[in-house]
Order: sequence, then C-alpha cells, then structure tokens
Amino acid sequence: SDIYRSTAILARIWKEIKEQLTVANQNNNYLGFINYLSNIEGLGAGSKKMRIKILLILRELRCQGIFNNIPGELCCVPDQRVILASQTLNIKIPKNLVNINSIISASKIIYDCFGDLYDIPLFAYEDINVKSRA
Repeated sequence: SDIYRSTAILARIWKEIKEQLTVANQNNNYLGFINYLSNIEGLGAGSKKMRIKILLILRELRCQGIFNNIPGELCCVPDQRVILASQTLNIKIPKNLVNINSIISASKIIYDCFGDLYDIPLFAYEDINVKSRA
C-alpha cells in the first residue's frame, strides 16, 4: 500500500520533480533536488519522508547517463546493511543517519572508499563473506 500511495504522490507532483531536476542539472548542484524530494511527506513508509533512497535515484540517473553531472558522492546508499558491513571493515560511517546531511556525509565516505562501485561492495559484503567461509 505504501508503494501505491507513493506512486500517486509522485504522479501528482511529477512536473515539479522534473523542474527541480532540470534546475539541478543546469546549476550542477543537486542539493536543492535532494532537499525538495526529502521534504515530501508520504514517500517513505506510512507518512514518513524519503531520505536514503534519494541517493539511489540519483545513482540511477547518473549510471543511465540521463544526468551526467551528478557527483558520485551523492550516489551511495548507506542503508542498514551497508552500515553493518562498514563497521565490520572498520570504515567510519556514522551509525545514526538522522537527517539528509548525515546521509550525504555517509555517501561521500563510501564513495571515497569505493568510487564508482558505490555502496555495492558493502551491500554485497555479507553474501560474499558467507560464501567465502563455506
């Protein structure tokens, strides 16, 4: 039900989202778009706001070449699985990602470590580590 509600919200404001992306692209600055999207109620579970997954959206736009000027530092998703792997590997990502600024800071740390592999090595770490122990 959350997906349907979120889709309906996105459909209602799609024109504004596209305008925000256009401005971000023209200005080579995606922070305004991130702040815009992160303040829309109902895109997260229940009435919550989307935060962490915004960086995944930016990564998709970057990887698909839709917007070539999105910095990689804004494209790493520090979800719970990534944070746990980073702790195991002694990569200093903050545990409490309470706002969009802390999420972006974590994304930058991940990008500094893995570049255009983004968070994928950390996300896959648990699966790879289990297989290597077998």
